[in-house]
Amino acid sequence: MLASRFLTTGRAVSSSIASAERSLRNVWCSSSTRSLVCSAIRKTNSKMADASSEVTKAQQMKVTESPSIFTKIINKEIPGKFLHEDDLCVALVDVNPQAPVHFLVVPRQQIPGISYAKDSDQALLGHLLLVARKVAEQQHLQDGYRIVINEGKNGCQSVPHLHIHVLGKRQLNWPPG
Repeated sequence: MLASRFLTTGRAVSSSIASAERSLRNVWCSSSTRSLVCSAIRKTNSKMADASSEVTKAQQMKVTESPSIFTKIINKEIPGKFLHEDDLCVALVDVNPQAPVHFLVVPRQQIPGISYAKDSDQALLGHLLLVARKVAEQQHLQDGYRIVINEGKNGCQSVPHLHIHVLGKRQLNWPPG
């Protein structure tokens, strides 16, 4: 239901954006200004398409015994840009960054999501947050950053492997989402 509502809203906004682009052709302004405005509109439209794609992936996600894409990256079956590696976790650059600095902290143990964590995972969960802090310092995020864990379909979790997003180097908005 949420995904279909988001996709319907996305189509309506996309239609409005196309209409705005057409209207701009009739507005008196320099072609470079018009080009900048149209470029910004297209960029916004592209971000909305990316967001609806993530919602779709999250709605379709299934927890399985198969190795996740993160497990394959950790095992170096798929390339990834590692920022940190230790016995418990890795930190790597997000391939779809939502901020100038966007990295993930991923446990080597394939826990499908935070709701699957057990009391016995307490030390690992704390370690993930400490690694997030350490890598954030290495990435010069002294002005602040956001830590996010997406959980389940409505939380827009698209990969069934617990991971922490760390986003920084831009002013983040509140409320998120």
